[in-house]
Amino acid sequence: MLWLLLGVVGAVAAYFLLPSRASVQIKFDFTQLADDEALELVFDGVGGTSKGPVGEESTAALSDFGPFIASTPVKLNSLLEDVNTTVYTYEADEQVIILVKSQEAISDLAFLYQRQRATASNVYAVPYQRYVAGVASLASSATTTALRNVIFVHSTGRCGSTLLSKLLGASHGVKSLAEPDVYSTLTFAWRDGKMDAEAVAAVGKAATLHLAHNYLVRGKKEDIYLAIKTRSFVVLMADVLRQQLPEPKQVFLYRNGLDTIDSFCMAFANDAVTRFIHNWHLDPYLIENTWMKPLIESIAPMHKDPRFAADVQRRLGLVGMQFVMWVSALHKAWQLDTDAFWHATLRYEELLEHREDMINALMQALYGDQVAKLVSGSLDGVFNKDAHGEGKATSSSRSDFSQGSTKRKHLYIKTEDLADLNTLLEACTELQQQDYVLKSSLLCDVK
Repeated sequence: MLWLLLGVVGAVAAYFLLPSRASVQIKFDFTQLADDEALELVFDGVGGTSKGPVGEESTAALSDFGPFIASTPVKLNSLLEDVNTTVYTYEADEQVIILVKSQEAISDLAFLYQRQRATASNVYAVPYQRYVAGVASLASSATTTALRNVIFVHSTGRCGSTLLSKLLGASHGVKSLAEPDVYSTLTFAWRDGKMDAEAVAAVGKAATLHLAHNYLVRGKKEDIYLAIKTRSFVVLMADVLRQQLPEPKQVFLYRNGLDTIDSFCMAFANDAVTRFIHNWHLDPYLIENTWMKPLIESIAPMHKDPRFAADVQRRLGLVGMQFVMWVSALHKAWQLDTDAFWHATLRYEELLEHREDMINALMQALYGDQVAKLVSGSLDGVFNKDAHGEGKATSSSRSDFSQGSTKRKHLYIKTEDLADLNTLLEACTELQQQDYVLKSSLLCDVK
């Protein structure tokens, strides 16, 4: 029994004691480069592997590639003009933008950062100020105009945002990109105090111009709109981005709170080791002593709200961690909703019920009469597949809202967790309930 316990402890140490976001130990020397040059970082083979704590879903990082065996200067403008070279991430410690060239076209149905990581044949580094200036010189009037047809899809996470991204991508005239991670790493840099809001907004604008140039100006002629789905925590800096990027439309998607928390836990805390830790109520120690603590401090600001008792959060363990991440995203959306920031918000429950009608209603809300019905035929094929998989039938448990049922099926949240979760919910007087509805939401009158 002792050996088994020691084995479990060793497995936990190997599994969790990793940096929250992988960093790369490489020093860049741009002093020998001309002002219009970037640095190509040469490595053997094609593609990379995430070194982050949650495997392939870890945030994009330069450390995904390598080891680098050489570096060579290359003209930045030639990279920005190449439709197969896209922005990958921002390295805050080195203050550089990382671009990657992919060997194949990026599919609408894949997470962008994962496809970039898997197919990259070339990796480039450029100081972020140089990247901003380079994109500005590249941008044409057509690119600037195209920004009006960019749609940012923000969310609480685990609420159908990947499904919505795929539905938009399956609609005529829409190019959909799921999670370009440059927005994620910019959020971390800003939240961690490594970059000020003005610089974040400038780089965010440059990245968006770059994507619009690649996919709308130089992309397929039938692609009129570009939907960019972000990771859930990027909503924390949505208003910062808008300081220099007022043209794109802003959409927010959310879901019943307990369903969201349960889905997060099933997705990221359901392996055998983590389940063991949670069942034995050891997860507070796990959170306190691993990469999870700095992650919460960075992207879950509501965990410091005195209304959410620290002892209740601690008692809930991983469920409490997911609660503060969910409520941080929704609370930010609520704050922005009071300022009429959102062009449209919608709930997963209505998306499942109204399907094609909801997609058409969304585009009508964003662009009015200039948009004809985008959906041709049925999108059942999209609805009936796991949004996070490649052609796998969905196996997630969903509450039956379409039939008016209030019975919820939770696979991770325990009955004894509900009292603590309700205590936390009731403390947040702005939201108060797990089914809070933002005032700008598209509801059931979409037909």
